[in-house]
Amino acid sequence: MVVGGSSGASTSGATEGYVSIQPELLTIYEPCDWLIDTGANVHVCADKSLFVSYQAITGKTVSMGNSSTAEVLGIGSVDLKFPSGRILSLKRVHHVPTVRRNIISGSVIVREGYELAFKFNKL
Repeated sequence: MVVGGSSGASTSGATEGYVSIQPELLTIYEPCDWLIDTGANVHVCADKSLFVSYQAITGKTVSMGNSSTAEVLGIGSVDLKFPSGRILSLKRVHHVPTVRRNIISGSVIVREGYELAFKFNKL
């Protein structure tokens, strides 16, 4: 996904800037899964009900990996609550109802000071 602008994330209940996301995320928001995309430069969420803050916008699109574009209906914050009690607060999340999966931008997470660790069959 390619879009101008910046996004952010913060956590509460964490002592360090390290987040292990995917294994817990898939158990939280089924059937609309969250994926980490290291090529995306914005967070994207299809479900407006997940936003804790929201501002409707017009005239903005995102470019998808398959060369298509999708309309952005709003931008806001989404709190991802993990079974461990931790909360990852994603800022400047783009509301794109037509995406099949919600996307956490790996590059945004890293830019915000978090570390992504990839291992064989694990994140």
